[in-house]
Amino acid sequence: MHSSDTAELLDLVGALFSLDPEDARMQPVLAELARQSATMASPGAGAGETSHILARLGRPFDRAALHRTYMDLFVGPAPLEAPPWGSVHLDVERSLYGPSTLRLRDFLIREGIAAQAPSSGPEDHFGTLCWIGAWLVTEERLDSFDELLGQHLLPWAPRYLRTLRLAAQARVTSGEETAAFYADAAALAESVLRGVAGHRAVPFPQDAPAAIPDRQEQ
Repeated sequence: MHSSDTAELLDLVGALFSLDPEDARMQPVLAELARQSATMASPGAGAGETSHILARLGRPFDRAALHRTYMDLFVGPAPLEAPPWGSVHLDVERSLYGPSTLRLRDFLIREGIAAQAPSSGPEDHFGTLCWIGAWLVTEERLDSFDELLGQHLLPWAPRYLRTLRLAAQARVTSGEETAAFYADAAALAESVLRGVAGHRAVPFPQDAPAAIPDRQEQ
C-alpha cells in the first residue's frame, strides 16, 4: 500500500465518520463514491474487498434519511449504540475525556497538532484520528503515524467498528435501509486499518474479527 493510497483512504474514512451527509464538505465525497460505484458496475470491472465496499457505499440513498441515520449513530440525542470516542472503549469508567484522552492530548501537543473533533467533542473521535493519520502520512511523519496507530487508535478501533457494524445491521434488519451505508463504512474502516497495520508492521488486536463479512444483498 503506497503512502498516497493510505492517506487517501484514511481521509475518506475520516470524512465518513465525521461529516453529516448533508454537510457541504461531504457532497464531493458522496459524488466520488457514486462515480466509483458506477465504475465497478461496468462490464469487466474487477476489484478487491476494499473496492467492492467503496462500490456499495456509492449506491444511491435518500440524503435526508441518511442524515437521520447519521444523527442516530453518531450524534444523538438518544444514547449512542456505538460511541465513536476512544475513552468510552478504553477507560474503566467508559466516559468521555478519560485518561486515554489525556494521553492522546499529550501526543498531539508533542507533535504540534491542533485537532478539532466533530460537535466540539474530545479529540479521540474515530474520524478525527483517521484524519490525523492521513495528515501524518502525507507529511511523511511515519514514526508518529505508527505511534498514533499503535497507542491511540488500534487498541480500541476494531471493537468500536464491530459494535457499529452490528448496530447498523440491526437497523437494516428492522427496515432502516440507509443504515447499510454505515455498516459498509465500518467494513471499509476495518479493512483499511487492517491493511495499514500490516503494511506498517503495527500489531492489530487479536480479538478483532479476521474480516468483516460483506453485507448480504437486499
